[in-house]
Amino acid sequence: MNEYLNKRQLEELFGLSTSTINRKLKDLPKIKIGNSRNSRVLFPRPEIDNLFTREFYERICKIEWRVKLKLNSPLNQEITCNEKQLLLTKVILKH
Repeated sequence: MNEYLNKRQLEELFGLSTSTINRKLKDLPKIKIGNSRNSRVLFPRPEIDNLFTREFYERICKIEWRVKLKLNSPLNQEITCNEKQLLLTKVILKH
């Protein structure tokens, strides 16, 4: 059975503000219970974890790539972004 988070749990888990969640609401995987404007919204935990992991590593990889280009360091001597993503996914799934 899937675990679901409400907005408050999402705020606490990822350190996000209410306004950030509201701003990103249309991009987040969610289930809306009811049809009214104030209906309860729940977020499936596995999909949220995957989304944040993917977005986080895309940003990290872009930053690392820029730094490597500036420093002219060899790319094959360091851990790849895919390996880092696997490590972070394992850490997130443990919590």
